[in-house]
Amino acid sequence: MPLGSKYTVAYSLPSLSSVIKNRNMAKTSQIASAKKKPKFSSRLVRRCFKCGRRRGFMRAFGLCRICFRELANKGEIPGVTKSSW
Repeated sequence: MPLGSKYTVAYSLPSLSSVIKNRNMAKTSQIASAKKKPKFSSRLVRRCFKCGRRRGFMRAFGLCRICFRELANKGEIPGVTKSSW
């Protein structure tokens, strides 16, 4: 009897695509709940309009730090240039 047949897995792992799909579904629900008017004004969650990221948000541009950097390096944000010294 081969060694591999003795230790076969009796269950199946979820596929990567289903895991990613479930992760995106939770994210879209969080974005949808953030769009609602909060019960209290201190509960307002600001999100990047491009990717939906909550942390590292820049109010002046409506972008997270990652999207801001990408667009600034491409020159797509008017008035923003890469600094050099």
